[in-house]
Order: sequence, then structure tokens, then C-alpha cells
Amino acid sequence: MHYSRILQHRVSFCCLLLILLEYISEVLCSNEFISTHFKVDEGPYLFAEMKAELAAQGPCWTYAVERLEKNRLEPEGQERLAFDFANCFIEGAGVRGYYCREAEKLATCKDFIRMQNGPHNNVYSVFYMQSQLLVAYLKELAQQFDASQKLKKGLKNTPPLSNRLASALDLLLDSLKAEDEVAELKRLAVKSHSELRANMRRTERLLADISDMVGKYKIFSVTVIGITLFATNIVLRTLL
Repeated sequence: MHYSRILQHRVSFCCLLLILLEYISEVLCSNEFISTHFKVDEGPYLFAEMKAELAAQGPCWTYAVERLEKNRLEPEGQERLAFDFANCFIEGAGVRGYYCREAEKLATCKDFIRMQNGPHNNVYSVFYMQSQLLVAYLKELAQQFDASQKLKKGLKNTPPLSNRLASALDLLLDSLKAEDEVAELKRLAVKSHSELRANMRRTERLLADISDMVGKYKIFSVTVIGITLFATNIVLRTLL
């Protein structure tokens, strides 16, 4: 019967931890950049639901989670959180609990020392590990929230991406409108290139003929100059 009661409280704590994580996630992530599957206005409802779950376990759990909303992110806070949860678990199992004043450091609290040196040290160790995980989770969410705020601030000073995409789309549409013109220019370029190659071949043949003529009449210097001018005139007329 005693073991069954302890197991029941153990399961209840796991359920409580899940609800607690959901609530904290909603509170820290209620912005447009980081969101969970909960709606923004569900935060108070989740907190009330969590309080109702805790009320069924007893006032000790309610008090422990209320103090969780205070500073529990430092090592001393983790120890205090683990101590509170372990104490509630022990009292829920029907065993006399432990008490340390909030202003008193746990290292000097007699009940805390008694817990660590007694049979409930393992219970405290388990809850301390869970408290570390919970605090690490909270710190990660806080960092994500800070990052989202910086991102939000940066986006205010940057032109919206939608505007840049719209400008790029306009350029694309303009290029598509000019596609027919580009195709026509390509066609003309190919045609001109073909004509140029044909003219170059004709020019090569003419120059070869000129070279042959100059070779035959090179003994007459005046006649060679006249033939050269005549041949050059023929080449120019051919190209034009």
C-alpha cells in the first residue's frame, strides 16, 4: 500500500511536470516568431489548469510551483526547487517532510542536511536531476525568446522580403515580355554571321587572285600599284 501510494505520487509529478512545461512554453513563446501548438490567449487557462491539478495533490505542490515563478535559474534556485518538489513528494507519501525558510541558505539548513544524510537523499537526487533539466529547458526558451526579439528588431530595419520578391518578379515579367525581341535579335545575329562568313570567303579568294596578279606583273612597278588599287576597289564593292 505504501509503495502504491509513492508510485501514484510519482506518476502525478510526471503529469505535473508536463503541464508545467506546456504552460512555461506558452508564456515564453507567445510571439509571432516562436510559437507552440497552443494559442496565445491560452496561457492563463493553462496556468489555471495547472493550479487545479496541483490543488488535487495538496497545497505543498501549489506553493512549490508558485515559488518556481521566482528566480530558480541559478544553482541555488535549482537546489531549492528540487528540495521543494522532493519535500512535497515525501509528504504526499505520508512521511514527515522537511522545512527550510526561504531566506535561509540550504547549505546551512538543518532539515536540508538531514534530508541529504537520510533515507530520502535518493528522492532529492532524482528531483534535482529533473530540476536541472527543467531549468535548462527554461534557459533555452529564454534564449530563443531573446533571439526572436533581436530578429524582430532587425526585420523592422530591413525592407520586407515580399517587396524584394515582387521586384524580382517584375524583372522576370519584363524579361519575358522582351523574349520575342531577343529571339529576333538572335535570328538577325545568326543571319549576319552567316553573311559575314560568306563575304570573308569571297574576300579570301579575291586576295588570292590579287596576289597572283601582282606576282605576274611585279616587274612593272607602276602597273603593280594600279592593279593593287583596282583590286582593293573590287573588294570594297563586294563587301558593301
